[in-house]
Amino acid sequence: MFATSGSAPVSYAAGEADSVTIPVSQLMTNASVTVTRGLPNETFLPGDNSVTYMRLSSWGFGSPVARALGRIGTLPAPFEYITERDFRPAGDFHGQYHYAVSSPDAATTCVLAIRVTTQENGLKVMRNCVIGDVVEALEPILET
Repeated sequence: MFATSGSAPVSYAAGEADSVTIPVSQLMTNASVTVTRGLPNETFLPGDNSVTYMRLSSWGFGSPVARALGRIGTLPAPFEYITERDFRPAGDFHGQYHYAVSSPDAATTCVLAIRVTTQENGLKVMRNCVIGDVVEALEPILET
C-alpha cells in the first residue's frame, strides 16, 4: 500500500516475509524519503487517489502552499492548471490545511489538499476523487 523513494535508515529490522514496519513519522524524521499511501478510486477519472508524505524545505519565499506546489512539481488530474489562489484554507485539531475542489460531473468531487506540518517540515499532499461531496473527499487528510 505504501510506495517509497529516497534513502531509508538501515536500523529497522525486517519482519515476517521480509516486510518492514516503520511509522511514517519516524520515516520522515530520519530520512529524505517520499512515502505514498494509495486510496481507493471508485470514479472513472484517470489518476490515482493517494496521500503523499514528503519533506518541505524550510527555505524559500512565499506561502507554505506556494512552496508546496513548487515541491510537488507536476500536479495530478484534474488539477493540472491549479494555482495558489484556487486553494481554500481550513483547519482541524491537526492544524491548518488548504484544499482545492474540482467537480468533473454532478456526482464526482475531487480535492487536492495540502497540509504543512510544523514538526519536521512535513508535507502531506492528497488527491482524492470520490462519488460524493467535499467532506467525503477530504476525509483521508483529516484522519492523518
